[in-house]
Amino acid sequence: ILVLAYIVAKTHGGTVYGGHKKMGEEMVTWLLAPIMAVFLFVVFYNITYKTFATNRYLISGMDVRRHINQQMSFAQVLTLQKDAFRAAIDLNVAGSEEAREQFLQVSAKMTQVQIPPSVGAADRQEISQALNNLILEARKEIETSYPRYKNDVRALSIFGMFFNLVGDSANAEKVLQEALTISPYKQITAFDLIRAYLTQKKYDQANDLSKKIFLAAPDFETAMKLYVVCAIYDGKFGEARATLASLNKQIPVDGDVLSALVEAKQYDTAIGLLVDLKQKQPALASQIDSYISSVIAKKNGK
Repeated sequence: ILVLAYIVAKTHGGTVYGGHKKMGEEMVTWLLAPIMAVFLFVVFYNITYKTFATNRYLISGMDVRRHINQQMSFAQVLTLQKDAFRAAIDLNVAGSEEAREQFLQVSAKMTQVQIPPSVGAADRQEISQALNNLILEARKEIETSYPRYKNDVRALSIFGMFFNLVGDSANAEKVLQEALTISPYKQITAFDLIRAYLTQKKYDQANDLSKKIFLAAPDFETAMKLYVVCAIYDGKFGEARATLASLNKQIPVDGDVLSALVEAKQYDTAIGLLVDLKQKQPALASQIDSYISSVIAKKNGK
């Protein structure tokens, strides 16, 4: 309204405010000045300052090494991380999306940290509490933001990754299934869902999904190996071998496949694959013979 009044004062001889053009212009300018100042402040705060602050908080949350070098205890670093990421997310600017993703990934990875035996009982308790607080804050963030991102494949995949890493495979399964419903052949999401199935010993579901993903991209070695591993756990190794053969492919022989066979107590199959491998790669005979001996020992209960 005041802006319109100023325009009228400029274009119609200053008829506003008693018909005195000069007085009208001065009054409108006087009234507009504080409004423009507030407007500029709001723009600066929301666009410039909040973005800058978000980036600073994000860097602070991720730069663990620098904080440790400042003689902070590990528990203090974890608390600082939690607070920094929380602040970056709460500023709710474009960078807050990145902060949310980094927060969930960093907090999940922190749960994999092994506390050295040399750490005293009091410090160990302090670290455990700080880790627990970090994970609780991350879970709270997922719970709060889930309604907003329930149709976002990337966000759901990150939620699933977090749940898998913290050992909550049931919730990982839930959100990753939702993500795959939206994007049925997104490989990284499917791999994480297969991991959740395997952790819960849902071998039939893991095998079905891994086979589907493999057949969609049969030249992708990671998908092929994962399919073979899932088939082993599901008791369908022969079916997997036939599926690969129909595509002129061979069973990959590596630590993951052999470990799955041994864990599934399919010792003779593992030995057979190793014998075939030794014939194809005689230079590795001694290493292969050693592995065969270890498989036989497991088979004999040693």
